[in-house]
Amino acid sequence: MSETPENRQPIANLVAEIARLNRTYRRVTIAIGASSGLSHTEFGILWHLKLEEDFYAHAQEKGTIAGPHIDDCPNGNSGSTQGGIRINDIAKILHLSQSVISRQVASMEERGLISRTSDPQDARATLITLSDKGRTTLKDVTEQHSIFAKQALETWSDDDIEHVTQTLERLSADIRKKLRENP
Repeated sequence: MSETPENRQPIANLVAEIARLNRTYRRVTIAIGASSGLSHTEFGILWHLKLEEDFYAHAQEKGTIAGPHIDDCPNGNSGSTQGGIRINDIAKILHLSQSVISRQVASMEERGLISRTSDPQDARATLITLSDKGRTTLKDVTEQHSIFAKQALETWSDDDIEHVTQTLERLSADIRKKLRENP
């Protein structure tokens, strides 16, 4: 029998561990989010808004306009060249329906975590950006994640952490590449 991904036990083990890690870290994210009043989805929205904000600031310095989520959006749209992300792009990035994201965005806007503005390139579209409160909330939650990870990995050497980080970066890049080739 020829060796294929379907019958290679190491790949099956890797897939099982990825699924287990995903479930475990989702529990961590939910627990940390609950202490800060954020749902798992709201954390994801804030996270991607911050990525967009940072990327847009960098793009302004470099004179480029592409956003950071080009690999994550099936249509290649990464939001506006003016900064911010459209609700439909957030939905694509997080693999959730536009109605789910719209409800989350409305709640987050009421709490002052985000702001909505009209997209200057398309009056029908709305751009979502971080507010100062959203930026601070995300910073606090991210620090809680870092504290948790530091405690969970306290017996790991810096070399072990770096090795796993590099391996996960490679894994992520290869999976994204395969998705682009064959979505």
